[in-house]
Amino acid sequence: MPGAVIYINTMKTNVLVADNDMDVHQLVCDVLEICLRNVKVERAMSPQGFWDKLPAAPEQPWHLVFLSAEYIKEEPAGFIDRLVAVNPNIIGKVVILGTEADAESCGEGLMAAPLLVKPFSLDRFEELVKQVCGS
Repeated sequence: MPGAVIYINTMKTNVLVADNDMDVHQLVCDVLEICLRNVKVERAMSPQGFWDKLPAAPEQPWHLVFLSAEYIKEEPAGFIDRLVAVNPNIIGKVVILGTEADAESCGEGLMAAPLLVKPFSLDRFEELVKQVCGS
């Protein structure tokens, strides 16, 4: 079509997966490859690893963060404040990985983030990725 402009999204989607279960990391990475075309995944295998990786460089912000509910339970009262202090742009980009019971036990620490219940369905996973990434 003459004069048509074709836009190809070459921007890489930066994703942080924070969970101490390697099987969860592998599953999330595999499904992300299906849902997103150009994705870069970083892994955090411990709460300290999560906090170390959370500050993002302005040119490479986190577009999506999968966070184990177990990490929130370690400091439920101060979790949101610490999260915002370390990376204020992260609110709204977090998906919590956990169980139905985690929704109650994490309380305010969930900061109204969507909960992806393990074991999760691929449809729900894709729905949350689109919701959080805005695509």
